Amino acid sequence: MLIHEAIYDIDELLQENMHMHTALFSPCGRPEAVFEDMIAAAVQNGLKRIAFTDHVQERDINLVRKILHTYQPLRDAYAADIKVYIGAELSAFDTDKFTLQYADLSTEFNLYACNHYHVYSWAQPEDRTPQGYKEHNKKTMQNLIRSGKCDCIAHPFVDSYIRDDAIRNDEHPLTAAWTDNELGDILTLAKQHEVAWELSPKVVVNDPVFGRRLYNLGKEVGSVFTMGTDAHNLTGVNTSRFKEDYKRILLY
Repeated sequence: MLIHEAIYDIDELLQENMHMHTALFSPCGRPEAVFEDMIAAAVQNGLKRIAFTDHVQERDINLVRKILHTYQPLRDAYAADIKVYIGAELSAFDTDKFTLQYADLSTEFNLYACNHYHVYSWAQPEDRTPQGYKEHNKKTMQNLIRSGKCDCIAHPFVDSYIRDDAIRNDEHPLTAAWTDNELGDILTLAKQHEVAWELSPKVVVNDPVFGRRLYNLGKEVGSVFTMGTDAHNLTGVNTSRFKEDYKRILLY
């Protein structure tokens, strides 16, 4: 399911933050990452849409129910000010293994990470080269997109979670391994299955050459991008701090 149509206006895109974690349900969330306070920060910063995407691990359907039961009633008080989605950050941790892949999810926004290679339970490719990681990540994303479970892919393509310093470096050999044809094919596949791509600062700011390629090819294909900062604290809610960098990198 797509949250909205394709948006290529940076000012408009930055009026949402579709990747936020709370301290209550995400161990990585800072103590200040309280549900109501994060909504208040979003409203204060002029956001129109936000999504809470706390981590849900393999087959933990009871946690999904608890998150929805806890947060859905609370968000109603903010309905006049901002659209709030109660979602989850799920995992595609191998080419054919996805969190809750056989469950009927009732979350409102299913954000999947496909490249958390730093997690001990994450499958690693046999070929530990940029090409090997790219092929593993590509097959994982292709199968996830076709599964019908995913609404958006979090911080896609990037190398920042790979443990090997020979791959995770300023030259970004992993994203450089993607040809334009390969990128165009997977972007087209996602469009056909109504899967969006997170235009994360980890993509755009940390790897600007690839971020520009992804944005421009996505525009050609008609991809839907969402803005998500992977916020774990109140400061992370604000997307406007990236406006200058996004316009400089993506538009010029």
